[in-house]
Amino acid sequence: MHQGTQDWTEYQDVSLAAHLHNDGDSFRVAFSNASEQEFRLYFVDTPESQFKRYQDGNTNGERLEQQARYFGGIEIEECIAIGIRAKKLMHELLSGHFDVYTRYEEVFDSGRFYCHVLLPLNGSPRWLDELLVENGMARIITQTADLPDGTSAERHKKHLLRLEAEARKTRRGGWK
Repeated sequence: MHQGTQDWTEYQDVSLAAHLHNDGDSFRVAFSNASEQEFRLYFVDTPESQFKRYQDGNTNGERLEQQARYFGGIEIEECIAIGIRAKKLMHELLSGHFDVYTRYEEVFDSGRFYCHVLLPLNGSPRWLDELLVENGMARIITQTADLPDGTSAERHKKHLLRLEAEARKTRRGGWK
């Protein structure tokens, strides 16, 4: 671990930790010292991978409906299927080692912290949020932040919107 630029803390060469709550945009990371931390990606939200009923009687049904509407009004079952595929893609992409950048900005009192994930892909580094959007498996709606490489949040969001337009045009992932 070492401090990155612009108040980023960079964790190099970390790995995905097995955890019940890992999904397409939130996951637990294992550090070299055997400790773990749960993170959530900046910029993106992947569909829920299952319908949940919580102890207080509430459900995630409204969130699933919002996610389904974002993808052009797909059915809830299709939305969940995209969430399952996003979770699988995240697991595949993070099956090796990758770098995490965080400012330890907490996600609502959840014990998770926002992050950017950079991973080597075919010899070229890529941001995980880009790959999820490019594959039509995430909506661009959540907390944003400048990238650790100095790219502004606004510029990165425009890039993600271009990737999303191409995914929609070619009907990838949730785009029908």
